[in-house]
Amino acid sequence: LLVISGLLVRSFIQLRNVDPGFDASRMLTAAVSLPSDGYAGTEARVRFFTEFQERVQAIPEVEAVAVIDRLPIREGGGNIDVSTPEVFMADPESRSTAYQRMVLPGYFQAMGIPLLAGRDVADTDVENSAQVMIVSKAMAEGLFPGEDPLGRILAMDSGAEEPLLREVIGVVGDVTTSNLAGDLGRTMYYPYR
Repeated sequence: LLVISGLLVRSFIQLRNVDPGFDASRMLTAAVSLPSDGYAGTEARVRFFTEFQERVQAIPEVEAVAVIDRLPIREGGGNIDVSTPEVFMADPESRSTAYQRMVLPGYFQAMGIPLLAGRDVADTDVENSAQVMIVSKAMAEGLFPGEDPLGRILAMDSGAEEPLLREVIGVVGDVTTSNLAGDLGRTMYYPYR
């Protein structure tokens, strides 16, 4: 019993010293689920979360507000096949797997995740504009070792015959996506708008 207790305490101390890739100090999170009636369309959901972000940001004590569809560590999943278009179509076995997340502008700044290259998502990244994404450092290094990932096109499994294509516009620091004991997952971030 003493050995097991010692191992648990040691594991707890090690987990407390893990850098998750974001700053969780002074942070408050909330899960918001919208009912399907009244928020059935994309436009209604985007409008709600944009207004929600603006209203919370207007509270005097609030420093930053972020919106994401799945919180790091708390909500894993959402991973799909991704690779360069050539590999995606020619060799399905060589595809990588990456987590996909949707964010509103300001997410990386609010979470303390460094923007390493390129740009953040913007208010102008909307449904009818160019399809863009930001990738984690681990994903950029895994798919484009020794190369600049900015401007490169990636293909994602869309569930249809043709993959979804998106241009890499930014690279951010790695975040522990699924759990503190796990690896820094390859992650791609889409503009929620």
